[in-house]
Parts: sequence; structure tokens; C-alpha cells
Amino acid sequence: MVFGIVGLCLSVMCLGIGVFIAPFGWIKGKRVMAEIDANPAAYSGRGNAQAGFITGLIGTIFGALYLLFMIVYVVFIIVMIVVAANESDVTTFDSVNAILSSRI
Repeated sequence: MVFGIVGLCLSVMCLGIGVFIAPFGWIKGKRVMAEIDANPAAYSGRGNAQAGFITGLIGTIFGALYLLFMIVYVVFIIVMIVVAANESDVTTFDSVNAILSSRI
């Protein structure tokens, strides 16, 4: 449950880095739930295991979406920089001064 909660919090608040921790909560929660279901008389705490599974799953999804958004954003910025650098009609300070002095 701890991995799931920490992973969810890090995915939402810390630039999506919880995507590296949340799957551990997801996997561990699923494994513990299977053990509890196999022998319910010997084990308890299925609710905690289920909470770890669910928070790990949500943290993984949020983290992956956030990282995907950040990758798309960085690619967009790089494309805009390349397009702006290749722009042939770039206004220089000399042309701006010439326009301003011709209007005065």
C-alpha cells in the first residue's frame, strides 16, 4: 500500500516520477490479494492490499500520462525553435530603427 500511495503522490506532484514507483505497489498489491484469496483463513488485510493495488494503478496511469505530456511539450518547443530559426523574414534592429525614423 505504501508504494501505491507514494507513487500516486509523486506522479501527481513531482513531474510524474511516481511512474517508476507506483507499479511496485500495483504488482505487490495484486500478488498479496492473490495470496489472501488463496488462503483467507491465514491472512487478513485484503482492503490494504486492494488499496495498494488501486493507488499503484492510478499512480502509474497519471505518471505515464504526465510523462507523455512532457515529452510532447518538449518536442513542440524544439519544433518551434527550429521553425523560428529557419524563418527568413527576421526583423533586425536596423530595420526597426529605419521604420521608426521614417515615421517621425
